[in-house]
Amino acid sequence: MKLLLPHPILALGVFCASILLSGDLDPPSLALGVLMAVAAPQIMRALRIEPVRVRAPAAILKLAGHVAADVLRSNWAVAQILAGRRSDRVSGFIHIPLDMKDRQGLATLAIILTSTPRHALGRV
Repeated sequence: MKLLLPHPILALGVFCASILLSGDLDPPSLALGVLMAVAAPQIMRALRIEPVRVRAPAAILKLAGHVAADVLRSNWAVAQILAGRRSDRVSGFIHIPLDMKDRQGLATLAIILTSTPRHALGRV
């Protein structure tokens, strides 16, 4: 079974998403859902994903809270700019030295940085 579905939770999620997006339970939709549910884990196998070990769940929750607050703050700042109430737009790049090598950590950092524009980070 592990050979056919190396990531069973991913397969189940892809199948459920396919059925929900198609909106009906006719045989072609079910067949496409099964095909995608079998193919997606095989594609993920090629990425050689390492198992994730959660060492500090409290730190994850704290980080999630900070990120949520930053996303709300940055969305509010962007809304103020779009509404014409603020015009202090400054664009540019920030160089931050980083020694992180973990693929999951780097992916998480990339997601956080792309979901919070510079306004959430404050003045640099």
